Amino acid sequence: MWPFRSKTVKRPAVLHNGITAEYSSALNMWSFYYEGIEFTFDGHVLDVRLFECPREIMAVVEGNKQEVRKIVTKNLKGWCDDREDEEFEGIDITDYLDKKRFNVSLAGGEMWGDLIVNIVFANGEIDHDYSSD
Repeated sequence: MWPFRSKTVKRPAVLHNGITAEYSSALNMWSFYYEGIEFTFDGHVLDVRLFECPREIMAVVEGNKQEVRKIVTKNLKGWCDDREDEEFEGIDITDYLDKKRFNVSLAGGEMWGDLIVNIVFANGEIDHDYSSD
């Protein structure tokens, strides 16, 4: 206890260009929503430049839509055949400002169970993919 007790400091939400970011001290990360998709980034420091990148990121993902579909199908093989319900679970942009790298996580409906397909983009192209449950 005293003198080693530390107080948890709650960081206030930050509003920038109509987007509100909130900090989770339990996860040590910030998150905000853009067009219904959660964007996250690790660390306690908030760089407001991250608010400007979702539009660019979504254009990259949209431009690679056919390849994304192939990757999802590949990762579902042996798990289930239902890829109709795929949706964004979130996009990790922790390394976006420094390395132009981000991780798209896709989840599906009931047939997918806990399976998540992750696609890592670097410099506007798909770098690699993996799935986890």
